[in-house]
Amino acid sequence: MAAPSLMLGLWLLLPLLALVLTWAGRTGRQRSWWIGASLFLLVVAVFFTLASWGTSDVTKLNHLFAAVPQRLPPAEPLWPLLTPLVLALPYRMAALQGLLAAAYGAVPLLLAHRWGLASWAGWWALLILFSPLLRSFLQNGITRQGLAVLLLVPLWLASSGLLPPRRGLIGASTLLSALSHTTFPISLLAALLPAALRGDWTGRWPRWRAPWQLAGAGRGIGWVRLVFGVVALALRSEEHTSELQSHSDLVCRLLLEKK
Repeated sequence: MAAPSLMLGLWLLLPLLALVLTWAGRTGRQRSWWIGASLFLLVVAVFFTLASWGTSDVTKLNHLFAAVPQRLPPAEPLWPLLTPLVLALPYRMAALQGLLAAAYGAVPLLLAHRWGLASWAGWWALLILFSPLLRSFLQNGITRQGLAVLLLVPLWLASSGLLPPRRGLIGASTLLSALSHTTFPISLLAALLPAALRGDWTGRWPRWRAPWQLAGAGRGIGWVRLVFGVVALALRSEEHTSELQSHSDLVCRLLLEKK
C-alpha cells in the first residue's frame, strides 16, 4: 500500500469533491458538476488502485497473468482475453481494481443526475464505495466477482423498475458477467429478485416507474424488498471468491505443491 499520508489525503479529497457536486447540483452549474464528477472518479480510481496493491488476490492474479496465464480459471474465459490489457496497465490488476471501483462510483453519480438529485450524487457514491457490504469487492481487491456483479447492474435496474429496460445493453452485459466469474448464477438470481418481489412479473419486463413512485406502492412489499436486497448483498459479498485469501494461504499452498 502507498504511504499513509498520501492515502489519507486522497480519502479526504473525496468528501470535498462530494461537496463540490452538492454545490454544483444545487446551483444548476452543469459543467462544474461534470468536471467535479470526473475528478471524483479519478481520485476513486487512484485511491483503490494504491489501496489494493499487494493484497492477496491482486498479487496472485498479477503472477498468473505474467507468468502462467494458462492457470487462469478456465470457467472464467473473459480473463484470458483481458491478459494483454492487464499486462499493459501500470500496477496491473490493482489498476483494474481501481477502474472497477470508479465504475461502481459512476453508477450512483449517473443515476442521481438522471433522477434530478445531482446534489446528492457524491454522498451516495461514497456510501456505496465504502459500504461494509461491498468490502470484499472493493476494499479487499476481489476484482473478478466485483466485475461480474457490476455487469448485472443494468439487469437489476430493469428488474427493479428503476429504469426502462434496454435489451441490447442488458443482454451484452449479462453475457460478459457470465464469462467473468463462477458465482454468476447466484448474482443473476439476486439481480432478478426485485422483479419477483414486485408482484407484477408477467413474463415481460416490469413496468417502469420512477424511484419516488415506488415509495408509495405498498409499504409492506417495500420493506420485504429492502430486507431481501440487504440479505442478498450481504450473502453475495461473503461468497468465497478466491482460492487464496491471505499471504499465509499462499505459502501453505506452495509448500503443499512442493510435496
